[in-house]
Amino acid sequence: MIISNSVGAALFMSILQDRKAIFEKYSATFSRRALTIADRCVGILHNGFNNETADKIARIVYEETQVGAVSITDREKILAYVASAMTTINRRPKFHRKVRWMR
Repeated sequence: MIISNSVGAALFMSILQDRKAIFEKYSATFSRRALTIADRCVGILHNGFNNETADKIARIVYEETQVGAVSITDREKILAYVASAMTTINRRPKFHRKVRWMR
């Protein structure tokens, strides 16, 4: 009984250490990606934030994160939109209902 309890405790500790190592690996990956995006956007944001810079930032985020679409919005309109199926650079999606913002 004592041996089986020791083996169980060792197995449990091994699982916890493995989960911690995986968490640290993912955290480092996401932090590196966020810092790369920030580094690429610094020069663009130096000139201020407008529709042109929002387009450039959306493209950077799209390239770095490799997601299907990136949208940058304010409370009322879409400032920039980038998607994998876009045919033109300045094409903006049209929404049928107003977006509700959580406060």
